[in-house]
Amino acid sequence: MIGNNGGATPLATDADLSGNVTTTQVNALWRYTTELPYRYQDHHKFRPLKKPALILRPKQQSHLRHHHENHWGPFFEEEDHNISTGHLAMAVELGSALHLNCRVAMLQDKTVMWLKKGVDRVRLLTVGLMPYSSDPRVGVSFQYPNNWRLFINPVSRDDGGVYVCQVSTHPPRTLTTNLTVLAPNIEIVDEQGHEVKDRYYKTGSTIDLTCKMSIRREGNVLAWGIDNRPIISSPRSELRPGSMSSRLVIHGATKRDSGTYSCSISTHAFIHANVYVLNGETQAAVQQETGDSGGATSSHQKDILVALVMSVFTTRVRAL
Repeated sequence: MIGNNGGATPLATDADLSGNVTTTQVNALWRYTTELPYRYQDHHKFRPLKKPALILRPKQQSHLRHHHENHWGPFFEEEDHNISTGHLAMAVELGSALHLNCRVAMLQDKTVMWLKKGVDRVRLLTVGLMPYSSDPRVGVSFQYPNNWRLFINPVSRDDGGVYVCQVSTHPPRTLTTNLTVLAPNIEIVDEQGHEVKDRYYKTGSTIDLTCKMSIRREGNVLAWGIDNRPIISSPRSELRPGSMSSRLVIHGATKRDSGTYSCSISTHAFIHANVYVLNGETQAAVQQETGDSGGATSSHQKDILVALVMSVFTTRVRAL
């Protein structure tokens, strides 16, 4: 702007005439660009006044967004969760140790709680560092500086479901994890590799069964049993363990070897097969004997009922 004396009047008294303008000065001067688009430079030159552009990398933009949205209170720092829904998904093997992360920044005086959502109820697991559940497998393992990790060790089949890390703000802020428990499948097969449910052997033959599991994990041990009794190696019974299978061989089968054979991985998974050792009987005769045992009892009960009815009827006829 030109004064009455013909000299130049500066646009701002604190502006640096060398051309270096601070951010505060740019913001103050920007309001006048529509009316004063030029400023005096070196007492002789005019040049356009441009507002500097702020270039942010994606990581900086994400940080500023989180800071803007959560500067008033706690927020979650999990990198792999859906920002819009706050959901995580995780899979864990049956029998292993589980840790669910919950990193909370700017917690201040708030409290972190873990809950498990069921179909008809919500179960409180921990409050702060204190376990609330009576299950000794469940607790919190705090990891510096801000990770309130829920641990479950060992994981059982019933541990699958929805877990919620909740901060005691108003309204509460939550991070949800959908947990899937991967249980190994096991099966009993014969020497040809066919799955066995019922198998018939002749007296003196060799019982040859193999138990296989679908998932290999360190510490998984396959164990054999018969009629809820463990089977151990003996001169007649041979156990041949492998990395993902266990083979049971019984030489010179007798009637005493008949029963329900089971294969299990600790207490996590089990399967059973019925074995019949025939001593001159036919397979059809054994099937009829086992299948008709309930039918014989039912027939006997019918005979008793008919006798009672006839007795009552006879008594009434004599009374007439």
